Amino acid sequence: MNPAITRKEYKNVLNNLVAKKLVTFGYDDTYDVSLLLKIELFPRLVIQSKYNRIIKSSQNRLRSLYYQPIEYHIRNYLFSEFVKDHVFLEDTIEYLEVNLNAAVAIFDEMLAFRVYDRALMRSIKLFSRLMDIVHNNNTVYFRGYDKMIRFYNRNPQFEGLHHQVENQLAEMIFQGGHLIHAYESVEFIDNKEALLLKAQVELFRGNFALSVANFEKARSIGEEGVRVSRGELSYYHEFFYWLNFIFWPEGLNLKKLDNFVNRAEKSQNSNHKVLLPLLYMVKKDKTQAETQLIWLDKNLPEAYPSVRSFFFFLMDYDP
Repeated sequence: MNPAITRKEYKNVLNNLVAKKLVTFGYDDTYDVSLLLKIELFPRLVIQSKYNRIIKSSQNRLRSLYYQPIEYHIRNYLFSEFVKDHVFLEDTIEYLEVNLNAAVAIFDEMLAFRVYDRALMRSIKLFSRLMDIVHNNNTVYFRGYDKMIRFYNRNPQFEGLHHQVENQLAEMIFQGGHLIHAYESVEFIDNKEALLLKAQVELFRGNFALSVANFEKARSIGEEGVRVSRGELSYYHEFFYWLNFIFWPEGLNLKKLDNFVNRAEKSQNSNHKVLLPLLYMVKKDKTQAETQLIWLDKNLPEAYPSVRSFFFFLMDYDP
């Protein structure tokens, strides 16, 4: 602490910053700055010798611990771009690939800042996986795609892996309600993501049999467009797969539906639980569908608000 400044004066400055929401005050009587402000300031501070020494000292201390927080690994990843004498650690990429979900929130915010573009793309494999997660989160939770679109506009050379950017931009077009344009954007791509988008387009065009066929094909096609072992889709895509049969009951395989309901009932995964109201609607068991919807409201009140709203709409649908 500067001896010319009293503790009271320091506290007044900090309280003023808290009031401006530039600094937060924790339960353990410590002050911190917001994640967004840290991200905004980091590129300017890390190249200053004094700050550089401080953060390197902190990194060395964390390295000696049994467990390092995700921020430690993200800083190592960023240092390879911003700190020229820093030796890039290959195990940093390996760690982040395994623990990417823990890092997504921080990396996601960096997309808004051009200064991070090169650093983010240092590992194409890692960054492609990151953009898949960010895109999926934005789609499922209706968060919007502004940061992703700005990043792609700034970096037209980045194509991602396996038609990734083409597929994601087409999904954004689809979410904007432009079904034909979305379909045409992936018409000649035949990998998993393209098939899933085509299936959704056909569902909303009323071509239910073709939608189901595309979903089924996507179960056995990988990102590279080659056959893989058949599996379940994400809960988001399973939702739209089963939604087809609300409007096309004659195409339903009841045995397949019963097997899926049994797995969902036994599952501890909340994503499976959110499908149950729809599955019982497909079974035409409105009472059980309402029971499952009440369970969602009671046990997951903050989760899946848009899905629950759509369920209430379906409850009044009588084909």
